[in-house]
Amino acid sequence: MGQAKPVQLRLQIARERQTEGVSYLELYNRHGISYNTVRSICASYESKGR
Repeated sequence: MGQAKPVQLRLQIARERQTEGVSYLELYNRHGISYNTVRSICASYESKGR
C-alpha cells in the first residue's frame, strides 16, 4: 500500500485540475505520481470539496 500524499501536493493537483483544466495525464507527468492517484485525488476534491 502506498503512502498518503502531502496535503499541499493534493491541493495543488486539485487546483491545477480545476483552474487550469489540466488533464490527468499532464498532472501525472508534472508531479511524478501514478495516474490512478491523480485521478483519485481529483475525484475526491470534485465530489467532497476541500
